[in-house]
Amino acid sequence: MQGKEAFIVRIDEPDFGCEGRDGQTVVYDKVRLTYLDSQEQVEVLIEEKDLLRTGLDEGMRGLFIVEENRAKILPLISIIIPAYNAQEYLAECLDSILIQSMQNFEVIMIDDGSTDRTVEICEAYATEDDRIHLLHQEKSGIGAARNYGMKEARGAYIVFVDADDKLMERSSMEILLSTIMDKQTDIVVGNYSRLWKDTLITANRHEFDALEDTSTRDFRYRGFFTGGILAYVWAKIYSRDFLVQNQICFGGFSYAEDKMFNFECYIKAARYAFLEEDVYIYRKNEHSVSAQYREHACRDWMEIADTLRQGIAMQRVEGISPKQITESEDMVAYTIFFAVFFDCKLEYEHAGRSLGAVKRTLKQYLSYPLAKQMFARLAKRQYIRGIGSRFWKMAMWSFAVAVWLHFYGLLSIGIKLLIDTKIDERLSSTGRERYNKKNKPDRIQSEQIEKKRN
Repeated sequence: MQGKEAFIVRIDEPDFGCEGRDGQTVVYDKVRLTYLDSQEQVEVLIEEKDLLRTGLDEGMRGLFIVEENRAKILPLISIIIPAYNAQEYLAECLDSILIQSMQNFEVIMIDDGSTDRTVEICEAYATEDDRIHLLHQEKSGIGAARNYGMKEARGAYIVFVDADDKLMERSSMEILLSTIMDKQTDIVVGNYSRLWKDTLITANRHEFDALEDTSTRDFRYRGFFTGGILAYVWAKIYSRDFLVQNQICFGGFSYAEDKMFNFECYIKAARYAFLEEDVYIYRKNEHSVSAQYREHACRDWMEIADTLRQGIAMQRVEGISPKQITESEDMVAYTIFFAVFFDCKLEYEHAGRSLGAVKRTLKQYLSYPLAKQMFARLAKRQYIRGIGSRFWKMAMWSFAVAVWLHFYGLLSIGIKLLIDTKIDERLSSTGRERYNKKNKPDRIQSEQIEKKRN
């Protein structure tokens, strides 16, 4: 039996007088594995170093490949990190992973054609720890890098980490893993904080619980848009079987590829579990893709919206639950609505606070038939009912009506006022509660400093 999950029901003391099958390695003998799906018990040999490093003991679960009465322990988690010119924060990211209390993982680094010291740093870490694997590709983007990592992953579960971010606590991985295994879900979602220079900012909490009905319109709206926690691939753990069976991968978008990835998980009827704990620190990096002005953002967002629309239609044909799929067409409308506002803001700031730039962006979006169709439906309140927030229901409906009536000048002034008064920032997912680093230090960094002292 190969690549099956099992747990250890007996570990005998190793016979230190034997050399082991490879002539060198001392092994544990007569280890009995019980496979979870069949309860079949098999006695095999397991190398001592594997048991010690992973911390597996009697009653512990893991993935094993059994060949010729010899067991090889596979990592439970594959941590995928795409990296492009990430030398400034990469070591900090890797350190936060290597000190995790749960050690049965592999780290797959994908160099996306870096021109700085990224590869050198990765190679140095890989030399010190054989769980770190470095892959290379010509610059193809973060989505292609993550796809490459998923293709090479061996773990039962997938965790995505960005090279300039880090894990919140030493127990972050353990909490994610224990939850997805205990709840037997496809995705576990945690909370996160943002790091801006020396300030740790508590992001808005997702506030979802174990009894959350994930098929509702309000869940989709809060999860993917106003709260946004479901729009990112970090601060989560995914079942690799779920991703493989549903052929979910990242599209070739230049932006928001993780949002489309999670859209696809949702319309494939993923089962979710939610954590109250912060498990991730997202660094606000002015050099990241999400912080940069994009000349063709409208085209990218409309491509994402159309891909989502086609995916929903395909799932309906394949017979997924009508409530889960038919009603989720509202996500297409919400995607376009927030894309219009976000791009108007970027164009306004990029053009030197120009009202004309806002008006041009509005007209550009409304040149797409799909955008016209979605705003017409919003104006008729087709996708408004079922959203919990009265503010957002009124804001979206008013905006859609103004678009439908071609009141571009009035909309431009309204968007300008929102940006100039920074109301849009108050509504963002970063939240309002701010902590100075002197009062709330970065816990992972503090532990790293203490570890180096010792």
